[in-house]
Amino acid sequence: MEEKDDTTTYPQKAVACVRQGFGCSQALIIAYGGKLGVDNDLTIKISSVFGRGMGVGGTCGAVTGALMLIGAKYGNLTAEDLTSAEKAVGTACDFINDFIARHGSVDCKELIHCDVNTTEGFKHALDTGIFANICSGFVRDAAEILEKYLRTERAATE
Repeated sequence: MEEKDDTTTYPQKAVACVRQGFGCSQALIIAYGGKLGVDNDLTIKISSVFGRGMGVGGTCGAVTGALMLIGAKYGNLTAEDLTSAEKAVGTACDFINDFIARHGSVDCKELIHCDVNTTEGFKHALDTGIFANICSGFVRDAAEILEKYLRTERAATE
């Protein structure tokens, strides 16, 4: 993947990754991983299974990628750290609500009107540019929403 200059925004970086062929979840990890100090190589591999709605047409990969990044910023490292755990879960819920407000769903099949986990659906998505054109829009929007939550500290009691 080519390096971007400092004028490229994180949402633009994420969209570029999708257009290069990365999955939606991977695109967000690649764009934001360095910003959050995430081990990119491992996390890119881990996030590969969240594409195409977790491989079953479920939750959109852009959403799952964003949730992983929210966990990277706010999550807890110990079972006793309930404050961080609550902050991460609360922020994740807020993110999901914002994404649903924009798109009406977080479900991959509903969002793209195609089941890309079937041979026919995957071929249709490739032939019609769904990944590069439609999914990249969901990645951009997820990144734009994510920006809000990465910029602000959220109180655990909100």
